[in-house]
Amino acid sequence: MKSRLILLGAVVTLWAAAPLAAQHPVSLQDVMNLKSPGSVAMSPDGQWVLYTVRGWTPASAGQKKPVKEESRSHVWLVSASDPSGAGAPRQITFGDKGESAPAWSPDGKYISFIASRPDPDDPAAKPSGQIYVMRADGGEAHAVTSGEGGASSYAWSPDGTRIAFLRVPPLSDAAQAAEKRGDDVAEYEGDFRLARLWTVNLANGKETDWTTGDDFT
Repeated sequence: MKSRLILLGAVVTLWAAAPLAAQHPVSLQDVMNLKSPGSVAMSPDGQWVLYTVRGWTPASAGQKKPVKEESRSHVWLVSASDPSGAGAPRQITFGDKGESAPAWSPDGKYISFIASRPDPDDPAAKPSGQIYVMRADGGEAHAVTSGEGGASSYAWSPDGTRIAFLRVPPLSDAAQAAEKRGDDVAEYEGDFRLARLWTVNLANGKETDWTTGDDFT
């Protein structure tokens, strides 16, 4: 509750600081300009709050590869004790596809989130949502998962050495070929690729699948 009140106060402060424009009927652009906060995470020491801000990113103009206008969220950080001073809200992630699900390591030294970013070793590959980790005091984020199918719904281990997450297995080769041909059948509730439980060791990057079969998820 405390973190949500702090977040609400930060948002109200930003709105109040914005210059007032001439009154006019609400337009579609006004709606597109709205920002919405979410995914709040308090630091272990209670001093900082992570949260996401979602908004529409305008389509680019005059570029070789236009950016599609779409809704994206990014991770922000604000001080719980000094939100209007040195700890004012600031954006800490800037990925082209956005970021979600921010969390703290148990010791508060690291921040994690999920993002879909191109693989530097295979730029042509379609990116999937992977877990990224960065130092809480700044620096570049790096992916700690890399398996096909991405990652979701993750949690840090109490000692901070591993992260548990869910991953849906990728389509079979036959299903992928059918999808490319356009003759794959969209069966209602027929995709039973259940999510599996994995962990990643942060020291060596080893990923381990702890579930087998398709009887449970």
